[in-house]
Amino acid sequence: DIPRPAEFRELIIQYGKNIFNDNLKLFENKPVSLIFDGTTSWNSTYYQFALYFPGIVRHYTLENIEETAADNIRIIVNKICKDLLQKNIFVVGVTTDNASNLISCFKKIQNDAKIKKIDFPIIHFSCSAHTAQLLIDDLKKK
Repeated sequence: DIPRPAEFRELIIQYGKNIFNDNLKLFENKPVSLIFDGTTSWNSTYYQFALYFPGIVRHYTLENIEETAADNIRIIVNKICKDLLQKNIFVVGVTTDNASNLISCFKKIQNDAKIKKIDFPIIHFSCSAHTAQLLIDDLKKK
């Protein structure tokens, strides 16, 4: 039997959920780094969040963020970290490019950890590919 369009849609959605849950199981009881970066397209700004553990990288979520100020991104990052903690996945690091709003976001998260406003310590890593790109661009200017 060929499923009707609505049934086919539900099968695809369920398949996606199964893959997502299987991917999360790969990270259970592990310290992970949250990798995220943003892009603006069609007058909307999206941030893609992924999980990293040595040898494993998986997409976690794509968020449409209307206001990309550091405080708004910090709220989303904190929510993701708390959600993952409930699944026994421990975010210990954040990898971002060097965008000023993301650097500011991380400083706010770091401060939250210092004053015990959040329960997880986080180390910030700058993306080496973005840093190398900036270096090459600077060298080309000279």
